[in-house]
Amino acid sequence: MPLLDLVRRIVGEEIVNRIPKDGWTAEELHRMTDGTKYDGVGAFADWDCSSTGCVVLDSSYENCDYEEGSGEPTFLWTKHNVDILTEQWPRVQEIHGKIDRMVEWLEADLIGHFRELLDFLCKSKPIKHKKKRKRTYGAPFEHHCAFRPGYRRGGRR
Repeated sequence: MPLLDLVRRIVGEEIVNRIPKDGWTAEELHRMTDGTKYDGVGAFADWDCSSTGCVVLDSSYENCDYEEGSGEPTFLWTKHNVDILTEQWPRVQEIHGKIDRMVEWLEADLIGHFRELLDFLCKSKPIKHKKKRKRTYGAPFEHHCAFRPGYRRGGRR
């Protein structure tokens, strides 16, 4: 996983090797950290896996089509899309706030704080898994906003 490789370069092999082989799911991270001083770790996992449920956070330039000659995707400013983005904006701000607080805390002492967070996660009540977890990396299209002309919710026109 590229994120784990980056963390390894920042905090070192010894610390990263303490992370369990299967890691933790976003749901597990939420269960362990929400409401604690580490609140925001689960939100970061959701964002990293494009599963926040917010179009702005779950969309990726890689998943968009581009119009010829344009370097940016074209967003359709329909009433439907604006309504969805408006409805989701408070949640987007909440998620960003939690992630930003964790980033600031971690960056204040990368190695020490990452070690502290890992100690906390490793000491949390172990969660037994009945079967191997399947990780999903795509946002559900329940509240899809079309980024370009010709695309409608549920498929192409």
